[in-house]
Amino acid sequence: MSQPNNGRRRANSQNRERDIVLTAARIIHTDGFSRLNVDDLAKKVGISKSTLYQHFDHKSDIVLFALNAGAQAISGFLTKAEGMPLDRLEALLRFLYRYQEDDDSSLACVVFTEAIHQINLHEDASECIQKMLHLVNSIIEDAKTQGQIRQSLSTDVVSGSLFSTAILMSSHYLPSKLKTDAAYVDQVIGWWRSSLA
Repeated sequence: MSQPNNGRRRANSQNRERDIVLTAARIIHTDGFSRLNVDDLAKKVGISKSTLYQHFDHKSDIVLFALNAGAQAISGFLTKAEGMPLDRLEALLRFLYRYQEDDDSSLACVVFTEAIHQINLHEDASECIQKMLHLVNSIIEDAKTQGQIRQSLSTDVVSGSLFSTAILMSSHYLPSKLKTDAAYVDQVIGWWRSSLA
């Protein structure tokens, strides 16, 4: 009889941890990493501060968990994305643009905030980020091999332009008209793609 209760408790605990991390990701994305504090986070999740600390020891643990989950969301998305290499990278940008509607997009966007500097403090998060970067760079190399990206462009330049465009696409600072304008998204992505040809 205790096993079903333990399984239910474990599922509830995992759901609560996911709620904490998603809420933290949204706060980091909209207000900035420096504005994330445990009191506000607990209130927004609807739990006490002591309950939050039952799941995570420190604020940095929450941020690292979010970064790890974000890198995994990006890697998972790119692994499943279909099409030519450049099409897969474009699909990632469109995925990031959905950050307000999609939990995985919200987590992925944390990778493109100042919270990324926290990876230096934790080896596991750094490893997930490195795996994600390796996957992105291998897709870029495939695109160069297939003639979709100029050979003269270094992989670092292309990945830098991808990440800069990702920041733009997932920016909460965009005027609200642009946030809902599909033509804007198409123009930004079209500009990015044409800069690589």
